[in-house]
Amino acid sequence: MSPWDNLQTPVGSQFVLKSILAQGERLWSWAKDTNSNIGIAIECRAELFDTSKIEKTKEFIVEIHNSQSSQLLTILCTNYEYKDILEKFCLDLVRETNEIADDLSFSVALKNRINAWCHFFKLGRKKLKHNQVLGLAAELIFIDKWIFSLGEDVDGWVGPLNNSQDFVSTKTQLACEIKVSDWEPVSVYISSLEQLNFQGTLKLVVYPGKIVDKGDENALNLTSVILNLKAKLNPQDFLSVLNKLIVAGYEEKETEDIYFNIGSPLGFDVRDDFPKITNNNVHKNIIDCSYKLLLKDLEQFRSNI
Repeated sequence: MSPWDNLQTPVGSQFVLKSILAQGERLWSWAKDTNSNIGIAIECRAELFDTSKIEKTKEFIVEIHNSQSSQLLTILCTNYEYKDILEKFCLDLVRETNEIADDLSFSVALKNRINAWCHFFKLGRKKLKHNQVLGLAAELIFIDKWIFSLGEDVDGWVGPLNNSQDFVSTKTQLACEIKVSDWEPVSVYISSLEQLNFQGTLKLVVYPGKIVDKGDENALNLTSVILNLKAKLNPQDFLSVLNKLIVAGYEEKETEDIYFNIGSPLGFDVRDDFPKITNNNVHKNIIDCSYKLLLKDLEQFRSNI
């Protein structure tokens, strides 16, 4: 049963609301409008929340409503069939932003969280396969090196946003493409003409990875990797990671029983003479290409990360 099932479609008023939290920094309510669209309403300062910065989707209507007593931000879904995932979306907004006391910080965090979910709905919900779990795990593990070894910002993790490379720094013109190989690395799969094409310093980082049983001595799952990051990152940076996880399709319950090992990475400098196929060295009529890259003869390109 969803929280909207007992909400009657309003007649003579714009919304009908039902409180979600009895206490907290702000008023959060389940909401239904006169067209039976369902969602959530949040008490906020309208001047701090620019709805034009929200990703446009056909599923959501995001609006500010002013009255004499309050200002409400409403996020309403036009498709009742989404009610199960919508409930999770709404509760996620409450959980991740409700304790932020500062109004401006709250507005920024809420906007970013809403946009992450909008990306999720635009891309479509797909359950992660085992190889995708390994790839996501490798990227999450590399975030530690990206921030604490390379001194880069967490926002440089752009892999879930379908960027050509997984990590990109605009301040240092550094990019890192993360790959997962077999446990004994032989080759990696390069999926596009752009993946090894970057105007700056590009590193290919290859993590050995394999699916294992839960009882394996070094077994990890995505939950444990994420909790390890949470312990190291400040709350704002960790929230940025959580936003990207939504876009990546991460669902804790779906992946909690998938265990894996991730080994120490191999690093390669992707220089001009590195073996690669890009749109710079193929005919212009070739617009897409994928290939396997053998690693055994690339010792001259090896580098520290």
